Amino acid sequence: TYGRKAEVDMLLCLLTTAALWLIANEHTITVGSRSRGRWTIVWCLLSVAWLAKFHYGPAMVAVAAVPYAIVQGRIRQLRGWIDPVGLAVFAAAVLAGRDPAVRKKLDELRAEQTAAVPETPFD
Repeated sequence: TYGRKAEVDMLLCLLTTAALWLIANEHTITVGSRSRGRWTIVWCLLSVAWLAKFHYGPAMVAVAAVPYAIVQGRIRQLRGWIDPVGLAVFAAAVLAGRDPAVRKKLDELRAEQTAAVPETPFD
């Protein structure tokens, strides 16, 4: 049932919330390597979100972050998305997710987590 898939959805919620928090609070870090490190972390979070639920996590973050930057008048903030290290990590996650062996293992892990949930009278 739907309750059994909540673990992956809660992971996705955690990853996207953390990424959005880092993006929304980006103005507190001025410039330099600390800002680049923040964007690398955002891309790492989006990479794990990609492996958890395909493109839903990165799409949810982008759909919220881009209008937020425009409304807040922080168009320059969008340049932070172009982080070479973060993009490399994300590309590796996308390529790994496309590998049939990795995809099969991820599906097995999800099925294993789902099977571990006992039946309830409401199922």
